[in-house]
Amino acid sequence: MNCVRCKSTMRKVPRDNVLVDRCPECGGIWLDAGELEMLESGVGHDRAVLLHQARKEIMLEAKRLVSVVGMCPKCERDRLQVVKRRGVELDVCDDCGGIFFDEHELEQMLEHKSESFFSSLLALVRT
Repeated sequence: MNCVRCKSTMRKVPRDNVLVDRCPECGGIWLDAGELEMLESGVGHDRAVLLHQARKEIMLEAKRLVSVVGMCPKCERDRLQVVKRRGVELDVCDDCGGIFFDEHELEQMLEHKSESFFSSLLALVRT
């Protein structure tokens, strides 16, 4: 998968027992749907599951012939929408639920766990 910001190839790395995509150039992080909640709750996977997940995702991404600029790097079905939550501007895919964090934004989000991310998105949809 290519980084939303700098178009570098992102690397799959474990973070608190959750497999995330991290850009080695700009420090951006991509979380698939549900992974932010896993990080917030401290619930993750063991090493064997993360390794299996990484292999599966790498195989799926290798099948892509091109990467569409401006579209979600995961599903490539929709443009990312900018959503401001907990004082952080996030890039969110309405189709697959993935979220892109610029460097240090994930840390800012995790510092303010009191507001549920899903309740924030639900409030946004209802307005």
